[in-house]
Amino acid sequence: MSQMIHINVVLPNGHSELFTLEPSSTLQELKTAAAQAFRKKYLKLLITAVNLEQTLEEAEIEDGECLTALVLQPQLAATGAAFALWCHGDNAVVTWGNATRGGDSSAVQDQLKGVQQIQASHSAFAAILEDGSVLTWGDAEGGGDSSAVRDQLKGVQQIQASSQALAAILKDGSVVTWGGAEFGGDSSAVRDQLTGVQQIQATAGAFAAILEDGSVVTWGEADSGGDSSAVRDQLWDVQQIQATEGAFAAILGDGSVITWGEADRGGDSSAVRDQLRGVQQIQATPGAFAAILEDGSVVTWGNEDKGGDSSAVQDQLKGVQQIQARLLGPLLRFWKMDLSLPGVVHSTAVTVPQFEISSGVCSGFRPQKGPLLRFWKMDPLLPGVMQRMAVTVHRKGLCCDSGRWIRCYLH
Repeated sequence: MSQMIHINVVLPNGHSELFTLEPSSTLQELKTAAAQAFRKKYLKLLITAVNLEQTLEEAEIEDGECLTALVLQPQLAATGAAFALWCHGDNAVVTWGNATRGGDSSAVQDQLKGVQQIQASHSAFAAILEDGSVLTWGDAEGGGDSSAVRDQLKGVQQIQASSQALAAILKDGSVVTWGGAEFGGDSSAVRDQLTGVQQIQATAGAFAAILEDGSVVTWGEADSGGDSSAVRDQLWDVQQIQATEGAFAAILGDGSVITWGEADRGGDSSAVRDQLRGVQQIQATPGAFAAILEDGSVVTWGNEDKGGDSSAVQDQLKGVQQIQARLLGPLLRFWKMDLSLPGVVHSTAVTVPQFEISSGVCSGFRPQKGPLLRFWKMDPLLPGVMQRMAVTVHRKGLCCDSGRWIRCYLH
């Protein structure tokens, strides 16, 4: 019988536990035992071995050795219908939800080692690994298939996502994009300009990159901020860019702000331009911006229903240090349905990614040139709408699978 090995595992706070294991036990078994003893689900052993399937003997762990373990903080990324739970530097990524939209990661699970960051479009995930490579899964058209650019995805530092495309900043400051071309997945028109990129921000359909000289390069859907030609001459010494779902706002070095994109989503700040001086920080909802000024006051603009009108609380917005906004998914408000569907003439609102439903509508969706909403059960109070129906969201409306058009307002 082999001699048992005694190993002391210590947390940074001084809490320690002694474990007695056989030399043939694996590092994973030691890690699992430590996690149970410390009652911490996510731990990382600070050892040189990278393969947790190695035995203690193979990893040259000696009797009486003391190992340090770090408690990892789990992080959550989400597409419109799936989640990914991960810890920085760990090898375990747990996914669930709609399989075609990232909930099934089985095809890449064995390769998800040393994850540094996970980013998500509305339908796919992208993970940066410790060697700077990238793994993707989920809907191919939404960025889940990166095979066309796999050889270019080396030394990746950061990934940003629009609704259906992904953009990666490499170590040399260049950018690689993939996913839906109309959502920014095709950056070929500006590839030569994308050098020395420091930061990338995204709306639902476009990207904006800050270069090391403080200038900005944009691409993607023109109406969503992909076309910045109207303000290009003003975009110098840019310090930070924030985005709603359809517009960008850039803070310049002098504290002023330049905006572009969809006017009703914050792209037009002309009404508050004179107030936007000494801006320290900007936050955004899907349709509006809020800026904190150096005197602690707040200026808002954009869609009034999305936070663009703060007049009711303006007197209270003094000495503000920080603003937080939650970016919910697109709110689809149907106010007129096809006449062949009787009873559906009132307003019904559906917040897509979170499945927060009003008026009793049950829905699910997956992307196909924009989210595909599949309504399989409607409120019994809405007669004539019990049959299964699919609609594809477009910028200007919804197209029913029967070919009928349904007017909508996409917030």
